[in-house]
Amino acid sequence: MKLDYMLDLQKTLQRIPEWKLAFAKRYDTKISVGMETRKGWNGHLEFFVFWCRTCNAFSKDYGHSFPERRYLTCPGCDKNFPHPVISAVLRECLETLSSLIRLRLTARRH
Repeated sequence: MKLDYMLDLQKTLQRIPEWKLAFAKRYDTKISVGMETRKGWNGHLEFFVFWCRTCNAFSKDYGHSFPERRYLTCPGCDKNFPHPVISAVLRECLETLSSLIRLRLTARRH
């Protein structure tokens, strides 16, 4: 693997709480680490950290292919993993709705 990929992955893993990493490793979930861009790209894509059981290590990638067939690829072994269904936009909407509900409940208590 490329050194710049390894350094980027290490920096990303340091930002994620250990309990989230342990959960992702145990239950094969993907952790969204936000929208990123790369040199030569025109836009941003959502990146994920996930556990590769083949490499026995965490990997970081973005979704490939069309939305209905999207997958993540481990750079270490080139194995493909199903892409999470929920998108960053939908997640953001749900978080906003959750915040509004919490504010409403807090306002009722006062």
